[in-house]
Amino acid sequence: METKPNLFDYTDYRVFLQSYSEHKRHVNKQWSYQTWALRLGLKNNTSILKVLNGQREAGKEIQAKIIKYFNFDADQERFFLYLVQLSKAKGDIHKASKIRKALKKEFNVVPKKTIDEKVFMTFSHWISMVIRQCNRLKSFNFSAMSLKSNLIVELPVHKIESALNNLSQLGMIEIQKNDDQTKWVTKDLGIQTTEDVISKSIQDYHKNIMSLATTAIGTVEVTQREFSSTTIAMKESDIEEAKAYLRNFEEDFCNKFEVKNKNADQIYIFNMQLFPITKFDSGGNYEE
Repeated sequence: METKPNLFDYTDYRVFLQSYSEHKRHVNKQWSYQTWALRLGLKNNTSILKVLNGQREAGKEIQAKIIKYFNFDADQERFFLYLVQLSKAKGDIHKASKIRKALKKEFNVVPKKTIDEKVFMTFSHWISMVIRQCNRLKSFNFSAMSLKSNLIVELPVHKIESALNNLSQLGMIEIQKNDDQTKWVTKDLGIQTTEDVISKSIQDYHKNIMSLATTAIGTVEVTQREFSSTTIAMKESDIEEAKAYLRNFEEDFCNKFEVKNKNADQIYIFNMQLFPITKFDSGGNYEE
């Protein structure tokens, strides 16, 4: 039997509710959002669907009904309310930071900043993610031109400049111009996209990453990359649990290996493959 989603495995209350609805559909083909709405004490499914689809936040009345429906204990209720508050604080960096600190202190959970599709569309090219990691390199002092010369693939400098401008407008980097060179400082490093969103921009991003992986197979030394795959038989009903396991592994992997200070010497892409996107020398130095 499929395992019911555990609230503490989630850092987005909507994803938890979506996972729960998927779970109910798997175990009961007759289950519907209308049935759920009635059991929540709502007149119809309009409100809960708007919450699930991101068209509105869960108000106090719906929050109370959800807490009652799941029979949350005190810790679960506090955790759930924190997640709702975090979602509502998307436009308030200081408030969101306070909530993330509270989650870290009380539950040892550090949610990353979630970006919605509209924001993601403005910097869905992979170079934007590379730009945001540059501050963690030992010899970081980049201009757009010097970054271009240290990529494993060819990329026009105007693409890098465009990404820099987009990230600056979103407040995710601070651009510093000096002597005709554009340099930057990264702001708020921890971000992620909403899980399981069907979006062309997010799909295109993953396609581009897979294209980079194809390039890396033929251009990066085998000692500097890891590509592996396996084929297994499994139950379709276990797919949600399997996806959660992989996401947890990704988080554990990043927590163990991601450099938090300016001591990195390369930028890698992890896409269940691992390969460098940059080509610095062994000391982390870059070409001008």
